[in-house]
Amino acid sequence: MLYSRGTNQTMNMLLLLLFTTSVHVVNCQRCKIIYGSFITADCRKLQLRQIPQNLSEDIDVLDLGENSFVTISNESFSRYRNLKVLKLDTCDIESVEAEAFIGLWKLEDLSLANNSLNISTNDGLFILRNIPNIIDLDFSSNMELADKTGHLLYPGAAFQHLKRLQNLTIDLYGYPVFGPEFKQLPLKYIKFKSCYLKHLKNDTFKNFPATLSEIHLSKCLSIQTSKIGVNVLRPFSSLSILDLSWTCVTLTKGLELMYPLINRTMHLVDLSHMLNPRTNKFVVPNTIILTAEMMKHLNTMCVQILILADNNIVDILPLSLFGSKHLECLEHLDLSGNRFGLSSLKYELPFFAPKLSNLRVFDFSYLALTYLDAVYMPATTNADQYHSRSHTKKKRKHNYCEGETSVNLTIPSKLEVLRITHVLGAPPFPQLTLNTITSLRYLDMSYYDIKCFPDIFLYNRDIRLEYLDISGIDCELYFKKKNLPYFPVLKELYMRDANFYRAIDKNINIFKNTPNLERLDLDSNYMYTLPSSFIMHLDHLIHLRLSENRLSHIPTAITDLPRLKTLNLKGNRIFTLYPEFTSWLDAQQVKLGYFSLQIRKNDFFCSCEYRKFVRWLNSTMVHLDNKTYYCRLSNGSLSNTNTVLMNYHVIFSNCDAFVWLRVGVILLVSFFMVLLPTIVIYNFRWRIIFFCYRKFRGIVESSLKLNYDYDVFISYGYDGYTWVLETLMEQLETKWGFRVCVEDKNFISGRSTFEQIGIAINRSRQIIFVVTSDFMSKPFATYEIDRTKEARSSRSLQNIIVIALDINIEDIPQELQSLWSDVVVIEWPRHSNDVNLALDNLKTRLLLNF
Repeated sequence: MLYSRGTNQTMNMLLLLLFTTSVHVVNCQRCKIIYGSFITADCRKLQLRQIPQNLSEDIDVLDLGENSFVTISNESFSRYRNLKVLKLDTCDIESVEAEAFIGLWKLEDLSLANNSLNISTNDGLFILRNIPNIIDLDFSSNMELADKTGHLLYPGAAFQHLKRLQNLTIDLYGYPVFGPEFKQLPLKYIKFKSCYLKHLKNDTFKNFPATLSEIHLSKCLSIQTSKIGVNVLRPFSSLSILDLSWTCVTLTKGLELMYPLINRTMHLVDLSHMLNPRTNKFVVPNTIILTAEMMKHLNTMCVQILILADNNIVDILPLSLFGSKHLECLEHLDLSGNRFGLSSLKYELPFFAPKLSNLRVFDFSYLALTYLDAVYMPATTNADQYHSRSHTKKKRKHNYCEGETSVNLTIPSKLEVLRITHVLGAPPFPQLTLNTITSLRYLDMSYYDIKCFPDIFLYNRDIRLEYLDISGIDCELYFKKKNLPYFPVLKELYMRDANFYRAIDKNINIFKNTPNLERLDLDSNYMYTLPSSFIMHLDHLIHLRLSENRLSHIPTAITDLPRLKTLNLKGNRIFTLYPEFTSWLDAQQVKLGYFSLQIRKNDFFCSCEYRKFVRWLNSTMVHLDNKTYYCRLSNGSLSNTNTVLMNYHVIFSNCDAFVWLRVGVILLVSFFMVLLPTIVIYNFRWRIIFFCYRKFRGIVESSLKLNYDYDVFISYGYDGYTWVLETLMEQLETKWGFRVCVEDKNFISGRSTFEQIGIAINRSRQIIFVVTSDFMSKPFATYEIDRTKEARSSRSLQNIIVIALDINIEDIPQELQSLWSDVVVIEWPRHSNDVNLALDNLKTRLLLNF
């Protein structure tokens, strides 16, 4: 929320020109000099101990923040008589001599925040007499902790020379006493940045001028509710912005303080986070039920922005929140962070929506809704009847999404921003009818706890939504709906944690309803791929986020996105970027002038076949998220791309030798083709032997009443998924004719995985464990080992084979080593030359069962 600040037209024009005019930057004794309509000297964080005296005399803005001056001597700024803005915040200043600011007649903005000056003494503020034209003064966060108690005098005499002062930022400590001279100041804005009040009397602010229109009295953590006068705000007859957020008094007391402001027109009333201080962190804070009596003062006021967030509101009675006489004034309503019943909004909001004719922002996020029978009751104005009925829960149907009453939702006609994110306990609405959403531009309903997505019916189908966040909602709840709205101008779509892989598995493309997307976020959706048909039509897409998924390669459709400028692939399983893709990235960098690529936390390989990718990292102009990335060498060891580049010729010196090795192998194979008849006979001999053996084994199993559905059951970890399905399954089923059972192919969704694992192992003749470095991180790994032990002890399982895919034999998990006496271990070679030998070994073990 941005609050308006009461600066005059002069300051607004100064700042506007300062930031919008073209500038020229030079350095002068470490200070950065920026030339534009105003000359600015930026000297922040330079460890200066003296005010620099060799800068241009014509500078308009001097920023000396975060240095260490301790003392500001007389005439320190006499050289810079044109200064309009001076920043001395966080400079360890303990004293300022009387004539330190002499000559600064044009100074309008001064910051002395976060130093060690005492506001209650003339030593701290008598220097103000030399800067009479100050408009904006920040003197906050200056007192030591020991000075924050007792009666603290704010000397008005020190301020009486500031005839133009409009904006003041100071601290509020102890029992404050403001001098009568404050009444003569033309103040419009005051902010008490550090607030350690003990109490607020009705006359605490009696000497403040009637010109004040904006007060920030937030984060007063020491104040006692019983010592706050009900008329404390009465002196502020021109008040339009009031901020009491994070002040440790109850919301009830905060609403009571509105008494002097009845019938006023207010731009902002912020009563958020108003909770009693808790001495014990386990104590539940006071709960609030909004009633018409509590809201009686506020409801007489014409308020544009009302913030009641995080006040532990548990219920809203009729004619309380929406009982205002000036609902047409309300433009922004924030009820987030409470836990009231949805019944209040369901019946009151439709009734009062026509009166909320100017409501543009509505926020009721971070709520814990109580699903009460009152949701289905007719609206009533009798508070007692309402309260008594609201505690009877409605009996649910067996099916959560069937038999409930449909909802006709009336949305205020000018509503532009609607936030209902992180809402718990949402009731089922199988049918939702909306009157109109033509004004809605921003909708955030991420992590909305909904169990069934409603069928949506629109009276007006002219949807102008530009921002939509539905993260945390399982996409399966809505991608089957036939009446999903069409979003012709939607620019930003966020679908994090939405299980989007389910839509991919069923080939349901929901992006066909969002043709003009510019930003798409699919973070954390367990995706192994992203089909080209899903995004190839998104010609306006600029930002794409696919981080924290399970992609092993980059979707090819990305290269069909002509305007893409940022791509986030962090946290996937990508092992390289192929030359076709890196060339496209470089072309995009040249065409668009900027391209950002994030690829950290991937499983890169720095082997011979992928060495071009390593060189590309060092030569590309694409903006990468890191200078170096971890990668795995051909020998299996981990390194990083920076080290590989430094030792490029050493690491890849033997890569070309593989070409000649392949030529030699081809020649050798050609030579042995002469012996083909002998090899054929030899192969047939083995086939005959294996055929006889399998027939004999079938007869023996029949006599022992052993019945197997599968020859082999395969257990594997996440890293072995691709190798099992693409390499091992091809050998076992297609080439060798085995009947194979694997979890991702043979298990039925909806049934217990544990039950299916047990049945599969019992009905398999043999089991193969494909062990990778992450094998034991698989949720069912331990259970599969235990069931294998049981099957082996009952002699129903004939053979156990362990394939060490990417680890050494000594690194095989201890759980599998407990089967050591009954297991055959095959260390799978990392070089392709040895793969055939390993396959022959595996085939022999499977066929002969030893």
